[in-house]
Amino acid sequence: MSFKVFIVCAISTMVTIASQLCLKKGMTQVGTISFDRLSHSLPLIIQIFSNYFILLGLGMAVAASLIWLIVLSRVNLSVALPISGGIFYILLVFSSWLFLKEQVSIFHWIGTVVICLGIGIILKG
Repeated sequence: MSFKVFIVCAISTMVTIASQLCLKKGMTQVGTISFDRLSHSLPLIIQIFSNYFILLGLGMAVAASLIWLIVLSRVNLSVALPISGGIFYILLVFSSWLFLKEQVSIFHWIGTVVICLGIGIILKG
């Protein structure tokens, strides 16, 4: 995988993470979806699709998918997806800890380091 394609892959992954952070923020504002709320689905759907964070998150998900198509046009899926998945996991753990103030255990951080090592091995192969 060339460095340029790696960067495009990383951009796609970062946009996907930003999308997920926005979706989580939006759903935190909407609240928990219970079976009772599903029985009144129209107000719930209106609340979800009028939330700025959710709309932004969905738009970024589409953009990330379009960028991902560029990666897939240039690299085997068996190479691109493990690298993207590893980058995704690493950045998602860090972003969730930093922006959403989620608790991350030491074992979670150790696992993240192991994933970084795996990405390095794949890139060398």
